[in-house]
Amino acid sequence: MLKSAGTWIEAAPIADTFVCNIDDLLELWANGQLIATRHRVINRSPKAWFSIPIFCDPASEAIVNPRDFDRNADTEALPAVAAVAYIVGKNCANFSHHSKQDS
Repeated sequence: MLKSAGTWIEAAPIADTFVCNIDDLLELWANGQLIATRHRVINRSPKAWFSIPIFCDPASEAIVNPRDFDRNADTEALPAVAAVAYIVGKNCANFSHHSKQDS
């Protein structure tokens, strides 16, 4: 995981467990109670290591609302957003360099 100071920390393996990284849309839905982190996988072990990304997105028409996670929250970190708008916006931001190369 990447700490806020910009340094990587190791997530030491724990027997019979797996690590689950969350993304920023889940952080939004959880009203900031779960924190998304940048992550990478490096196998420093002589044993086989499997890193399998599985992406789970809400239906396009779903409204991701921080109030769903905690209806008693005093404040919302971010306003509710349509899943499709959030995902399309994120993809456009992440891959904008492709459209510039294609033109």
